[in-house]
Amino acid sequence: MPRKSEACTCNRRRMRSSIPVEQKAHGGTFCDGIINDPPLWGSATAHSTPPDGLPRPALQWRRKLRRFCTMRPTTLPTALLAALLLLSGWPSAGRAGEPPTWRVAVDAEYAPYEFRNADGDIDGLLPALLRAIGRRAGVRFTFRAMPWPEAVAALDSGAVDLLSMIRTPEREERYLFSDPHSVIEQAIFRNARHRGIHDLASIAGSVVALQRHDIAVEKLKGRRDFKRVLVGSKEEGFTLLDGGRVAAFFAAEQPGLYFLRRHKLPHVELAAVALWPQPYCFATRKSNPQLIALLNDGLRQLKQEGVYDRLAHRWLVKPPGWLEQHRALVITTLILLALLALLFWLSNHRLQLQVRARTREIEAQHQRYRLLFASNHDAVMLLDKHGFIECNPATLELFGCRDESEFLDKHPAELSPPTQPDGSDSRTLADRRIAEALERGTLRFEWVHRRLDDRRDFIAEVTLSAMPDETGALLQATVRDISELAHSRRLRALRQQLTELLLQPHEALGPLMEQFVLRIEQSLPQAICSLLLVDRAGRLHHCAAPNLPQEYCAAIDGTAIGPRAGSYGTAAYYAQRVVVGDIANDPLWQEYRELAARFALAACWSQPIFDDHFRVIGTFAIYYRKPHEPQKFELDVIEMAAELAGLAIVNQRAAIERRRAFSIIETSSDFIGMADADGRALYVNPAGRALLGIAPDADVSTMQLADFHPPDDLRRLQQEGLPRLIAGGEYQTEIRFLHRNGTEIPTMAAFGVQKRSDGSVESFSVIARDIRAEQQRRQQLEHTQRLESLGVLAGGIAHDFNNILTAIMGNAAIAEARLTEAPDEAREVLHKIVASGEKAAALCRQMLAYSGKGRFVIEPLDLSQLVREITGLIEVSLPKSVVLKLQLADDLPLVAADSAQIQQVVMNLVINGAEAIGTENSGIISVETGVEELDADALAKMVEGARLQPGCYVFLEVADTGCGMDEETQERIFEPFFTTKFTGRGLGMSAVLGIVRGHHGALRVHSELGRGTTFRMVLPATEETPSADKAATGAQKEAAWRGGGTVLVVDDEESIREAAAMMLEDAGFRTITAADGEEGVAQFRRHREAIDLVLLDMTMPRMDGRACCDAIRAIDPQAAILLSSGYSEEEATRLFADRTISGFVQKPYTPQRLVAAVRRLMGTRGNGANDG
Repeated sequence: MPRKSEACTCNRRRMRSSIPVEQKAHGGTFCDGIINDPPLWGSATAHSTPPDGLPRPALQWRRKLRRFCTMRPTTLPTALLAALLLLSGWPSAGRAGEPPTWRVAVDAEYAPYEFRNADGDIDGLLPALLRAIGRRAGVRFTFRAMPWPEAVAALDSGAVDLLSMIRTPEREERYLFSDPHSVIEQAIFRNARHRGIHDLASIAGSVVALQRHDIAVEKLKGRRDFKRVLVGSKEEGFTLLDGGRVAAFFAAEQPGLYFLRRHKLPHVELAAVALWPQPYCFATRKSNPQLIALLNDGLRQLKQEGVYDRLAHRWLVKPPGWLEQHRALVITTLILLALLALLFWLSNHRLQLQVRARTREIEAQHQRYRLLFASNHDAVMLLDKHGFIECNPATLELFGCRDESEFLDKHPAELSPPTQPDGSDSRTLADRRIAEALERGTLRFEWVHRRLDDRRDFIAEVTLSAMPDETGALLQATVRDISELAHSRRLRALRQQLTELLLQPHEALGPLMEQFVLRIEQSLPQAICSLLLVDRAGRLHHCAAPNLPQEYCAAIDGTAIGPRAGSYGTAAYYAQRVVVGDIANDPLWQEYRELAARFALAACWSQPIFDDHFRVIGTFAIYYRKPHEPQKFELDVIEMAAELAGLAIVNQRAAIERRRAFSIIETSSDFIGMADADGRALYVNPAGRALLGIAPDADVSTMQLADFHPPDDLRRLQQEGLPRLIAGGEYQTEIRFLHRNGTEIPTMAAFGVQKRSDGSVESFSVIARDIRAEQQRRQQLEHTQRLESLGVLAGGIAHDFNNILTAIMGNAAIAEARLTEAPDEAREVLHKIVASGEKAAALCRQMLAYSGKGRFVIEPLDLSQLVREITGLIEVSLPKSVVLKLQLADDLPLVAADSAQIQQVVMNLVINGAEAIGTENSGIISVETGVEELDADALAKMVEGARLQPGCYVFLEVADTGCGMDEETQERIFEPFFTTKFTGRGLGMSAVLGIVRGHHGALRVHSELGRGTTFRMVLPATEETPSADKAATGAQKEAAWRGGGTVLVVDDEESIREAAAMMLEDAGFRTITAADGEEGVAQFRRHREAIDLVLLDMTMPRMDGRACCDAIRAIDPQAAILLSSGYSEEEATRLFADRTISGFVQKPYTPQRLVAAVRRLMGTRGNGANDG
């Protein structure tokens, strides 16, 4: 983002401090510095509720006066200046009596100096400085985030009063600048594989990333010894650096370190700092000198009082220290120092012997000083750098000594624990303090001493004063026990540290509690702390135990709380503190004694942790390696730790629940929104914004319910839904939402209401789901079901019609055969009856094809060859004005298909195309074949394609240049009995669809009015080869054949029974008839020996063909059964899949077809043949 110098628009200021960068921010786009930030000094707040009857301006001036009267001396200049500025009328802010307001432009993308935090508020070091100055001076600073060019323009135009920028001579001519509040320095960041880069000279020969308009570009423009890569932002530069695409990257130090801390880039290191420092100041217009005076005075005050340092420590990132980068060297140095310390100790020990000898020589000289401090109530003693040489009686009492012999000649470290609270060695630190006192003359500090009688530690205030002596190394020490005061102070400081830690935002409870536990361990030397949580089953699990052995934690995890479950389990069970000073001898640890001993844990105290309902949710435990009884400070610490941990756990769990709920709302695919009691929108989730076309960053608070719903739906919601909700009920309904473009979107919505504690409505909520796809699926399902119903209807009609045609055609054929002497006119009439029956049968076959129950003779088929074979037939069917073009692919994969059915498809499509062109117009019909790979998406767009599997398909495409179809016609072309022709029956395209469906294929239709229509049929390719040519069998007439034997005819249609019986009797058979299945079974049982064949209908009342077949097979498993049905052979075979039938003849049949079927069946059985 552009920044604020001539040669460098991306540089920032830099301060070296180590800070946590994830801080809780205050304020929004315009932030009130007085209201939002907690005060860093003082306790007065800028806003409070005025007392009754007192006008607000008067109250505010009274507060200013009170604040002025209670100011510390160091704040007086600033207060006087602020008062003068207030009286002089400098920039007001709003209503009379309110503090003056200064408007500040900030950059929301430049952490840690100034940025927008996760809550959308302005945060960072500079806003914090201004808020601190504002609180002190009684003024307000509001912040507005904007790009740099807009910020400069706003400052020039007076839209804002203050802007941070680099101070240059050119800019000093335009603006007034404050004293520098920061220094911007550039840094070199390197890839971990290029550690040879450590300064400007070492980048030679490397690939280096530079930010456009950065000061580094200007400073390095004269160098040609490295390769430049210009990037637009530090994010892009660090991405290239972490990926190894560049060796180094120049960026402002603090923003760069913040970015690394935030994103944890594993391959990026800090190589060099402090490059090209630039002063960074607050800038304002020339007309605001009083503002610059206020800022300069505020900055000086902040620095004098240490507030500036605390803010810098809070916000700025400390660069990796020298120790982190030279660990091996440090270890080597420490080893050498240890050897030197040993030599020093030996030398010091010899020196002590010499000092003691000298002490005995001058002991007599010190007697006169005894009276000076013998009666002092404080412990007073004399010592040199080797030890104590004199003390008063108060000293013996304070240190628990019986006489002086126990005290004198001892080094201060011998009257102290081995280490001090900061971890320093007591002897080493004592020698250092003695040396400092001898050098400075006087030194006061706190020290932890240890009594000699009960070995109890206490905190003392020690004052060392150098005394004139010929050796120049004599000190007077005054020691005062301040344990109670120090403990209270330490406890307050620890509470403040822990509170600040817990107030920082953390994503997970575990890491937060680990830092919490480590802080407590730092305050209790030798202590090992842990925090355990109690689950719903009453079992303990470690939440944080950074210094406990993992094996120990694993063994304890899952322990049930109880009356003898160690310190922690017992504390949780009884909900009170449990102190065990010696684990080895305490019965509470009987089950866990060996476990504790294995990990050298000798003492354990535990304090229960409560939630806001005083339920035990965990325990805080403190361990020691040696048996240890707690002191008051330690008990206070564990009690405070349990209290703060309980608050943290409750707050963290509540935050997690809030984040989970918000995450669910934000990621929901449904519309989720809220509105206040007046119907003004409060919130719309991303899915809702996308559904209604609302921009992600649009402010929905300006929208009302009328912006979301059409008038009718809004009226219904207001009159019916909202009253029901307010009354305490629920309201779910289908309701339409309005897209920004005016489109109405149908949804299924559930409304809710949120009420305040007094029962008044606070807000309304709604969850709505877009049901357009559901409605479309419903319509598609209804359409599919309608087509299936029509298919069932067509199949049923064809079946019943076939039964009728069987009687008509059979009787006509019998009459024609028997009336050999009849006139030709009579025979011609009978012939026309048979021919008309054949046409009706063809119509039935089309209906069966549509219903998927047509008869298919499947064999490997080449579609191109099939089209070539029927080309002559196609051309004869076309008008002379229509031209046929063939584009037939060679070497097509074969398809498994019935050639007659596919021919019908081709002819139907071609004839439909010719009719679309018309006889009055000329046009072209193209027939094309080929092969293509179809995936699931392509198949789903085709008719009947969704049920198919992706793969290789052979296509046949018929295109015409006719009149085309509109969308309504395209949606109905496959419906049976739907036609656009005056004389059409509406079965051509429905039969095509049935044939394609029966061949496991699909259809794609594309049509445009006035441009023509294209049908593409796809069939799955096979790896089969064409069968060998069969000898022509249908062209030769069979010789006259006469049968013999008895045939049982079972059919519920009397006309069919009689016609079938006459056909068979004319062929030489004897017949027995039965009207249904039960009668057929009875006849078969009665005439079993005489019956040679059963002609069985498939659908009959009482007992259908399948049940009758089973019954006859039960009587005679070898019985010959010839099945007869108006359905196709394939459908009949499917219905009889688990039964064996001897043969099949489809209705309607002629005498020749029936006799041929009987002859084939009886010929295979070896009886009834008479080739006469």
